Amino acid sequence: GRKAFNVMMHQHRATESPNAGWTMAAAAGALEIKLVKRNCYSLDGGDNLPCVSDIKRASSLIKKSAAISFILFTLIIFLSSGVVL
Repeated sequence: GRKAFNVMMHQHRATESPNAGWTMAAAAGALEIKLVKRNCYSLDGGDNLPCVSDIKRASSLIKKSAAISFILFTLIIFLSSGVVL
């Protein structure tokens, strides 16, 4: 998590898209890989370019992120509804 956060904070402006840079940089840091689009950007989360085995790791990262987001948003909606336990 710490490396993903650091790469995201320091490299999110490297892409042309103001929105995609955040998630791409965080993913590069979390997966500890380098994401490069020649003549456009280089996001240095690690020393190596992605390989086939990184696809499973990226898929797992997406699933975990989605689950955490679902839980947080559900909790926020529940707490904002005024229900008292």
